[in-house]
Amino acid sequence: PVDAAMDGMPSVMFDAVFVPGGADAAAAMAKSGEAKHYVLEAYKHLKPIVVLGAARPLLAALNLTPDAGLLEGDAVDAVFGNFAQALGQHRVWAREAAAAAIPA
Repeated sequence: PVDAAMDGMPSVMFDAVFVPGGADAAAAMAKSGEAKHYVLEAYKHLKPIVVLGAARPLLAALNLTPDAGLLEGDAVDAVFGNFAQALGQHRVWAREAAAAAIPA
């Protein structure tokens, strides 16, 4: 169940971020500075992130490149195994150098 909104609880309070691929949701996120900040903040804090379907262009808009914990795909099944593995590591330590340039 949803227990918080992104404008009331920062992404660092969660273990990971999952961006669904619905076209309407993706369009709304692309226009939301708050949503973009949320994803960038999670990236900076080395959290696993999944971006699906129509939301995938968000990565290019944020200048983020997929890595072992920043996963993109067209369906959950395509990324679930790698996402579970990233969650098990708690952080994506290999991302530290890239995350240093993120202003979130």
